[in-house]
Amino acid sequence: MAKFRTSQNSFVAGEISPTAMGRIDIPQYAHACKTMKNMIPWLSGGAYRRPGSFYEDGHTFTVDYAPRLIPFVASQTEVYCVSFYKIIGGNGVANVYRPTANNATSTKTAVTGTHPYRVPAAATSATLGVNDEIRDVKFVQQVDVMHLVHPKHKPRRLTRTAADTFALTTFDNGLATTALRDANPYRKRNVTAITMTIDIVTVGTGRVLTASAAFFNANHVGALFKVFDGGVAYGACVVTGFTSSTQVTVEVIVAFGDLAAHTTWWESSWSDYRGWPRAVSFYKNRIAYHGNTSEPDTTWFGQSNNNDVMSVSTIIDPNIGGNPTGSQPFQAVLASEELNLIQWAKSGDTLLIGTLGDEWIISPTDPATGFGADNASADRQSSFGSAYITPARVGNEVVVCSTSKSEVRALIFNDLEKSYTADPIQLLYDEKPQVDLINGERAYRDIAWDKDRSTLWCHDTRGNLFGLTHDRRLQVNAWHSHEMGGFNASETSSEPSVALETDPVYKNCSGSIVSLAVVPNPVNGVSDIWLCVKRKINSVWKYHIERIIGRNYEYDTAYASPGTRMSMYHVDAAIYRVFTFGVDVWATDVLGGVLDHIEGKTPEGTVFNTDGIVTIKASAVSSGDSTLTSPEPDEVSIVTAGLPYQAVIIPVRPEAGSVIGTAQGAKKRIHEATLRVYRSLACKLGQDASHLEKVYFRSGSTLMGQSPELFTGDKAIKATIDYGTDQQLYILADKALPFAITSLVMEGVTYDG
Repeated sequence: MAKFRTSQNSFVAGEISPTAMGRIDIPQYAHACKTMKNMIPWLSGGAYRRPGSFYEDGHTFTVDYAPRLIPFVASQTEVYCVSFYKIIGGNGVANVYRPTANNATSTKTAVTGTHPYRVPAAATSATLGVNDEIRDVKFVQQVDVMHLVHPKHKPRRLTRTAADTFALTTFDNGLATTALRDANPYRKRNVTAITMTIDIVTVGTGRVLTASAAFFNANHVGALFKVFDGGVAYGACVVTGFTSSTQVTVEVIVAFGDLAAHTTWWESSWSDYRGWPRAVSFYKNRIAYHGNTSEPDTTWFGQSNNNDVMSVSTIIDPNIGGNPTGSQPFQAVLASEELNLIQWAKSGDTLLIGTLGDEWIISPTDPATGFGADNASADRQSSFGSAYITPARVGNEVVVCSTSKSEVRALIFNDLEKSYTADPIQLLYDEKPQVDLINGERAYRDIAWDKDRSTLWCHDTRGNLFGLTHDRRLQVNAWHSHEMGGFNASETSSEPSVALETDPVYKNCSGSIVSLAVVPNPVNGVSDIWLCVKRKINSVWKYHIERIIGRNYEYDTAYASPGTRMSMYHVDAAIYRVFTFGVDVWATDVLGGVLDHIEGKTPEGTVFNTDGIVTIKASAVSSGDSTLTSPEPDEVSIVTAGLPYQAVIIPVRPEAGSVIGTAQGAKKRIHEATLRVYRSLACKLGQDASHLEKVYFRSGSTLMGQSPELFTGDKAIKATIDYGTDQQLYILADKALPFAITSLVMEGVTYDG
């Protein structure tokens, strides 16, 4: 037998999958964990317990479909989270939330106007679990205006007109005559023998446009046509009704030159028939729309500094009017060997575009002159291929999902090759995402970058939440999994009804994530993680809007003023209240009914007062109320209460002790462990979840009725872990109290016989 004392001095490799458990040859193994649940690594090496979530709002399943969360950042001081959702049997609506304080419920404003994005109209075995259209909306923002696109619908604009006033309209709302004509891009000039003839040339409704051969489709309603008379007139009309393949009813918005039949005409690039843009971005002061059904590899650039002009009527083609120049709108086509749908676009020094099969950049041919049709080039960069999921910009990287939605990679510019490469960042983590319950596939749904925690947040179609703490310069790629308080895998919508079947996440269990967004918070200077969480509350399915807020470990002592510790939540779906024990009870006007969003659940939480930080005990919530007890019933305190969650770290098997070779596969016994913790108050340690020893933080000098001081330092624990080949320590933080670990030392013996 050989004694060993080995140290795991950081956790910056995060959680690795079982397929990588044999990789003791790589540096990451020494810093990895079998499990890292509800813990977030610091880039400096340690890991801390995930902050809890604050309850903001709720939707009842039988009334609303699952919401989609999108950040709206007008400035660093004016920040919002938009929740798009659909009323069952009704219209699409949206709410906007604006945080005003760390722990106060955000202000909520209803958006004027409705959105068209629907859920499946009827459920069949083929459509169960299919994402509703809200999930596929892509967006880009320019100060007070957010531009939204979906391949089946006309582009929308969400406009902020005052601090808490928002309106949702179409991209061409309010435009008429030449403004409406030029707000749309057009397909190439007709080169067939088909002519277009108008019956009345003047502006007005009820006109008839006739084609000399079959051309029109019922889905042409809403499309624009532009006709040149050979002289000076560029007449334009909007299709308002379908009569036959050769005749449609139109509204003339720009007068035609004459009643003659003309072969020089154009059809708008966008319509229900041709499809609508799949992605949107800004580049070099131009709005850019990307790809549709008919022109999947085309990018339409608007006029410089004018988002309402997507075409110039007098620019026809090289044989008649010349190409666009200077600031004028233009189109760019990716010259690929195969036709690939554009999936997304991200702007920077170049415009990076992801397609189904490869990645491209569009940039000025000559950087010293203005970007336009006469100074633009499109070049292929890599052949990774991307899913239809909005990527996340991480510094000078762009993190994208693979075509299969089962892997993320970082697109990084390689100075030597002068092109982007798709570098893997998931080699040791191939079990994320998890298998979808409906389709049997491993697929991500959303990804979002949190610069304040250096973490990429993701959730999959099954509703699991993951984080990737990432820094390429430090070579940190640390995955960690998260399980919301109230998570219950046995609570699923297993008995489909009409309402359940049309819900795109109806099979997901209680506590699963439906949508996420990372939104900067000007109140505390750290980004909030907004979550839509599916929960079963008192036998009723609901969707909670929750946010993880506040700085982590922002105070030095457990006895700081309660007001300075408000952002420390260690429960989910939490509420925050000022509470006087012995005077206030949950049933009073001040506090009564505040827990009705977790009706029937048994909450836990924390009291912050001059006696330190103390966990609370509570009864199951009934009519929104819960009975609490405290060791100091007369003190004014800050109380947070919500659904408890556990944080777990299980390091990989130690590689130490053997004198004849590797310690892997050898029987070992760990008899002592030393935890080095940071500002912590509670944890347990043992062989597994059923055999845990409590780590004591209370000292003999701590007065009765008061909490221990936050502890930073070493805690040695006599562990009773029997001999075995799979000896690992199980570290648990199950109280609503701070816990962070910076290193772990294990002592034991390895049996080499």
